[in-house]
This record gives sequence, C-alpha cells and structure tokens, in this order.
Amino acid sequence: DAEVVIDLGGDIGTPEMVDAAVKAKLWQILGMGINRPELVRYISGKGIAVANCPGHLSSDALADCAVMLMLMLVSYAE
Repeated sequence: DAEVVIDLGGDIGTPEMVDAAVKAKLWQILGMGINRPELVRYISGKGIAVANCPGHLSSDALADCAVMLMLMLVSYAE
C-alpha cells in the first residue's frame, strides 16, 4: 500500500519489488547518483517517478541551494 519507496543507496530495489509496489507514486533513492540505470528505466516505465538525493541525504546541498536562491531573488529584485 506504500505510495513512496525509499531505496537506500539505489542498490536495494529489484524489478520484483517494483512490480509489488502497485500504489507507488515515487521511488526515492537516497544516494549520490543512479547506480542502476536499467532499474530506473524499469521503474519509470511503470509510471513511477524516480528521484535521488545527492550528498549526505542532501541536507547540506539543499541548504546551500536555498541560500543561493534567496540571495539571487534579493539581488534580482533590486
């Protein structure tokens, strides 16, 4: 019944798991990149969105991007 699957590192998921996740809308990979592009294509082919989190669970990268966006918006508005 899960709508979101969290795949630690992107190496845990299998096509059988994707087939079992009939209600899934998002397959979230917690890792630096996509190690298994064939699985990503398989997941996408089932109509499930796939996303990854670069960085250590992306907290530092997300904070950096948020501050950069705020600075860009402030300087753009002036």
